[in-house]
Amino acid sequence: MKGINNSVRVQKTLGSRIRAARNHAKLSRNEFAELLLQNKDYPEITPRKVSNDITTPSEKLVNRIKQWERGENPVGLEFIPAICDVLRCDVGYLFGEY
Repeated sequence: MKGINNSVRVQKTLGSRIRAARNHAKLSRNEFAELLLQNKDYPEITPRKVSNDITTPSEKLVNRIKQWERGENPVGLEFIPAICDVLRCDVGYLFGEY
């Protein structure tokens, strides 16, 4: 059980640090999503069809960012390099090392 609690703590720390760095950079979630999608380190995402609407990568990512910032959904490690690059921070900051 201790490992699960630690994982949740790291997830919440990471989310709150992403939100703080995004706010410090004066970026909305939409702006942050667009910059991530343009970043060379960001994994490629293809749009998917949801009912009669197309969910664009930007719309999908804004929802994902909301979940990250609330600690509701873990941030995949494949996203960390692009997040750090766009927010101009390092991994140690995001993971609460300082």
